[in-house]
Amino acid sequence: MKNMLMFRFTFIVAITFLILGCGTDDRVAASFSPKRQVFYDFFNDIRLQVSDMEEVYSRLDGFTADTKSFLESREAQERYSIAGFYFEKGLDREQGAYRYEDRFHEDGCVILVIAYPPHEQSIWQTRLEKNERGKGKQVGQNYLFYQVFTAKPQDIDLENKINTIIEQQIEKHAARIGKIFN
Repeated sequence: MKNMLMFRFTFIVAITFLILGCGTDDRVAASFSPKRQVFYDFFNDIRLQVSDMEEVYSRLDGFTADTKSFLESREAQERYSIAGFYFEKGLDREQGAYRYEDRFHEDGCVILVIAYPPHEQSIWQTRLEKNERGKGKQVGQNYLFYQVFTAKPQDIDLENKINTIIEQQIEKHAARIGKIFN
């Protein structure tokens, strides 16, 4: 009897680990906050689609790993009232310039997606007005700002592809990411 119970317990534990191990994608970023998980699901869907282009576009080198590291860092968890993700390549933060694109090295790229709660609508509005190539959308109670910016040279085709991915994922996740975040 004791051996049968031990066998059942071992079997259940082994099956549980097998199911959990097979169903995970190491590219997916995990949130430390269950409240933010719906936004991380949204970000991960964007990230996984963009990661498919990583081998084709050199300006996306490191996108998957860098955005995962950012999302799983304390900085990402604390920087935004709700959530956001950020990727940059070739941006010279020390370089002062009148035009944003002049701050980039060759094959520069910035991809930014931020969710704002209703009380930060003015911040969202200011970002829309001040950020070149920035876009925004009210989704339910919340506001989304996103920017895809390429420079030296500008790649309008890539910008459009990534913007389309973001917009499709907004539509897909709208019901969940549009709810009040508290």
